[in-house]
Amino acid sequence: MFVETMMHKVNLLIMASMLALSTSSALAAETKSVEPADGSQQFTRAASISGSDVLKDRMMQQRGMFEGLELSAKQRQQMRDLIRQNYHDAMPKMYLDNVEAMHSLIISDSFDEAAAFKQAELIAQAQAERQVALAKVGHQFYSLLTPEQKDVFNQRHAEKVARLQQKLDEMRKYEDPQPQ
Repeated sequence: MFVETMMHKVNLLIMASMLALSTSSALAAETKSVEPADGSQQFTRAASISGSDVLKDRMMQQRGMFEGLELSAKQRQQMRDLIRQNYHDAMPKMYLDNVEAMHSLIISDSFDEAAAFKQAELIAQAQAERQVALAKVGHQFYSLLTPEQKDVFNQRHAEKVARLQQKLDEMRKYEDPQPQ
């Protein structure tokens, strides 16, 4: 029973890690520039952010939640400001000491399951806090969108969920049947 609970926690930890990675890439997503409705000059992405931000955005642009929504320069700036304001809240609280503590448990002469479980819980708690902070920023981003952008965003989300469901269905084909 304890092993099943531990495996469940480890699975939750893995899923939280995957979610954290996908969410963080969403927050750093590159967006297309458009001419603002007021008719002012169109801005390019490179002109509106620093060189280090460009590099970071390029690395994370593949899976952005807001990718392709044609955000205005004002919306992009507001999103950047939100990221800066919430940066410390969204930063992972899983520091090097957590990694080292888990490594020590792995390489020890005897495995201390209770200590590993406690360390996994600490890591999972930090990741859960990070996910809440990222969800808060995502909600704030969504509130900046126009109704048309929200429609596109929701449509793309529905398409993504359908693709994920299809992949899960394909993976289930290979599951072992229930033992008889």
